[in-house]
Amino acid sequence: MMTQVCSATKHRSVNLKNELRSLAMSKDQRESVAVSVESLLSDAVKMQSQCRDRSEQLAMAAALLREESVFLREQCQSTQLDMARMRRQLEELQDTKTQMEASDRMQRKLSKTL
Repeated sequence: MMTQVCSATKHRSVNLKNELRSLAMSKDQRESVAVSVESLLSDAVKMQSQCRDRSEQLAMAAALLREESVFLREQCQSTQLDMARMRRQLEELQDTKTQMEASDRMQRKLSKTL
């Protein structure tokens, strides 16, 4: 019975060693993984920096667009006021023209009667 237990224990021990060997990586494999991880971390840092820079650029562009939007809105309001003023002046000129034409007609009628 004791030999069976020892034999089973040895068998498990051998199996564990074999499993550990299959899981264990060679020094070259570990170095390769370490280099890959370092490269990935370096790339991540570069990408983070690029994203930060791009974010700053986009924030500046957004601020410029907001300023331009305010300027254009003010310019549009000013143009609308100018257009309203011009419409009033045009109406006044048309009214004056109509009055002058009516006056001319009256003068012609009066001169015909005289």
